Amino acid sequence: FADCVSLENIEISKDVVSYGTQIFEGCLIKEIKIPTAALGNGKFNTRFGDLSDSLEKIEFIGDVSAVIPENYLFDLENDPYSKLKTVVMCNSITAVNKGAFRSCSNLENITFSTAIIGDNFSLEAFAATKWSLGLEDYLETNSLNSLVVNETLVYISAKVSGLYEVPDNVKYLNKD
Repeated sequence: FADCVSLENIEISKDVVSYGTQIFEGCLIKEIKIPTAALGNGKFNTRFGDLSDSLEKIEFIGDVSAVIPENYLFDLENDPYSKLKTVVMCNSITAVNKGAFRSCSNLENITFSTAIIGDNFSLEAFAATKWSLGLEDYLETNSLNSLVVNETLVYISAKVSGLYEVPDNVKYLNKD
């Protein structure tokens, strides 16, 4: 599909387990649905091509357990995915490794898989995104002093001083 500039939305069937490299290079895709069965350990650009100029939403689909690899969208040689605003993870995503969405500066809407718990959640996966940079404001606006995702304490506000009581709904303390 390289250089098919009219393609804007792609849904790869959840039954696809393998495909070539850079299959959408030169396209202006805004939304892509990626099957977890074919996620593998490769970086996004290697698999699909550089879509940093257009990609606004990634949705992971399927029922095969998978991990979003380290530095999945981060690549020093290419522009960061500054247009990416939304990431939706199906519940078969079991972990998001550090740097996975690093520097996707406008990423602010994230639907987390319920399978991501404990040390399988890396706050570093979202470094330099609107989501991570806005955590303090989010906590203050909602009168919170910590962020809990899937029963995992992943962030404590820098404004917390003195005694901090771990919320009752927490079962896991994140390594970070």
